[in-house]
Amino acid sequence: MFLLALIIAVLIGYVLKGSIKNIDAAKIKGLYFVIAAFILEFIMIKMLKSKYLTIGAITYILDLIMYGLLLSFVYLNKNSKCIIVLGIGILLNAVVIFSNGGTMPVDIEAVRTLGFTGQVSSQGLYSEVNAETRFAFLGDIFLVKYPKPGVASLGDFIEVIGMALYIITEMKNKKSKIIYTKIEQ
Repeated sequence: MFLLALIIAVLIGYVLKGSIKNIDAAKIKGLYFVIAAFILEFIMIKMLKSKYLTIGAITYILDLIMYGLLLSFVYLNKNSKCIIVLGIGILLNAVVIFSNGGTMPVDIEAVRTLGFTGQVSSQGLYSEVNAETRFAFLGDIFLVKYPKPGVASLGDFIEVIGMALYIITEMKNKKSKIIYTKIEQ
């Protein structure tokens, strides 16, 4: 979903007569926080799937670290309205995850529609939506068919909107283009 949003954002940026060259990556502060958070999540999921780790206190603490890293990135970029939107999506995901013992609640009917027949907890930091689920409406309850079938949360959609708006806004940014032109001369 994020890759498709990235491609669509770039296409919209071009349609609006923007340029990928206008994106000033130097304006983004603390990108290493995002990279570290994704590496941490990747390692956790691999360890959960291979049974070296189980959902519990350790995964909860690692989730706290991961979301701390992501929110640190948002804080460092608090002057960007688009990154604030992305941060709201991150915060919504954090609320539902930490309200449910460190797992993202997943609508079992949605994953069954995709043909998944196993336990959702076997796929990583997930739990099945049930009567005890807090903030179920913020969980992975939306069926997404493209580009890859899956489920998504309201927070995921808001993150995608923030990321796409950032890319489109930056592509339309004429200041960066002027700076590059002056440097090239």
